[in-house]
Amino acid sequence: MQYITQINAFERWLETNRLSSVAQLLWYKLMYRFSRCGWTEWISVDNRRLMCAIEVSREDSLIRARNELIQNDLIVYQRGKKGSPGRYKMQELTFKYEVQSVGNIVVKPENENCTFKYGVKTK
Repeated sequence: MQYITQINAFERWLETNRLSSVAQLLWYKLMYRFSRCGWTEWISVDNRRLMCAIEVSREDSLIRARNELIQNDLIVYQRGKKGSPGRYKMQELTFKYEVQSVGNIVVKPENENCTFKYGVKTK
């Protein structure tokens, strides 16, 4: 996974999709943690650590933001067992550009199509 590519793809995704600012920040903080962990497939992070990272004081604020990311297929989450933190997996974002040629002019559509690498969702 490439950090800048994912950030650019996420920003493009946000152009046509709604996500709360807390959920956006959570996505960025999770992306940062994946980068620090060497892009492992899954990472474990406890709720308190994430709450501090996104500066929310209520656990249900974190859970709402996490659920937004899950519902939009941006992350996969596995609940931890008692005494162990939950696990997160980032869904890799890619963009598919459909370019049409009209004579000598290349026409790129105004809205590029967003697809997930794993085929989870297409917008």
